[in-house]
Amino acid sequence: MALSEAADSEPRRSGGSSLPPVTPPTATFILQLFLIPLLIVTIVVVLWLLFSWVAHMGRDNAGDLAKAIIRDDTASWQRAYELADLLHSPDPKHAALKQDVELARSLAAFLERDLKEPLERQENT
Repeated sequence: MALSEAADSEPRRSGGSSLPPVTPPTATFILQLFLIPLLIVTIVVVLWLLFSWVAHMGRDNAGDLAKAIIRDDTASWQRAYELADLLHSPDPKHAALKQDVELARSLAAFLERDLKEPLERQENT
């Protein structure tokens, strides 16, 4: 029996001395495990929503889009695409845009002018 008692007591000593004592989680541990990752994810989501909002901020103003198209700068075709999306949208807030006569006239005048310019350039060369 002395041999079996010695064998039983050895694993207890070696196992018990290598592991730390079990303690309940502290507030610091909870903070590090849950709240800090939650804060990081929240910041990332807020930044993503902010950039998305800024990117679409001026998109609904058809008058500004028409002015940007008429300016005929490098981004005018992108603005034309956005205006076409607004006209194609089934959203009721864009229904008045489809009936806007002044917007249609200004865009038609720009289109007529734009279509005549390449012909005049070709005739002069």
